[in-house]
Amino acid sequence: MKNEFLSISLHEINPSIISIVMNHRVFPTMSSLRCTIVIFCLSVLFLSCEHKEKLPEQDNATTAVEHFCAAYFNLQFEEALKYCTPESQKWISFTASNIQEEDLEVMRGRDGGTSIEVTEIDAPETDSIGHATVKAGNYLSIEKIDDKAYIAEEGIFHFDLVKRDGKWKVRMAGLPRNEMRNRD
Repeated sequence: MKNEFLSISLHEINPSIISIVMNHRVFPTMSSLRCTIVIFCLSVLFLSCEHKEKLPEQDNATTAVEHFCAAYFNLQFEEALKYCTPESQKWISFTASNIQEEDLEVMRGRDGGTSIEVTEIDAPETDSIGHATVKAGNYLSIEKIDDKAYIAEEGIFHFDLVKRDGKWKVRMAGLPRNEMRNRD
């Protein structure tokens, strides 16, 4: 969905209002220059007032997944906790407890940061359950405990989403699995 924001341009102001003001019908004692200044100031005032609409639910879910994945795949686990359910904390803690110094060195040695792209999202406004598919790139991958970590070029991950207190959160029922590796 496209984010829409309300904006008013000077072209959208009714020309008859401007002509009334300019012809001194509203401010008969004002000079034309003063009247122009008043119109300019009012226009700046209207244009500077930012009107923010609530983002559609689809965008809120996308934002939550993007923030979660960016934090999780960059090993910023405390940040990731903000975007997942409380019961997901055990999986975040498990992952964090299994990161070794060697793994961090692999992360430091990579070129660039992790790329995250939400490729598919199903988070209906009328429901509190959703799903997202995410493509991650240049992230730390550890296949099994005690395996040597490496930087994976690309992976596809599926995440369950739930809406709690009006906010979409990632719900982890286990560790994220790279679906590209599971197709073999």
